[in-house]
Amino acid sequence: MTLYPNPAKEQFQVEINESSSEYVTITLRTLDGKIIDAGMHELNDLSKRVKVMLPKSLAAGIIIVEIQLNDRTVTKRLVIE
Repeated sequence: MTLYPNPAKEQFQVEINESSSEYVTITLRTLDGKIIDAGMHELNDLSKRVKVMLPKSLAAGIIIVEIQLNDRTVTKRLVIE
């Protein structure tokens, strides 16, 4: 799984290479674990990408992005400008 751009301003994308699933759950968390936003997103059939809009109230810093797909969870850090 690839997360880009990093750093991000208003949005970021998740590219999933090995998925047979149609949906992915993405949770944004602060570094201390509080949930900022969470939602289920439909994967684009051809590119297997998901575009995620960041909350406008999100301050600059680092957040944790949890990507849940089937029975697997991947955690990545995302820098917010």
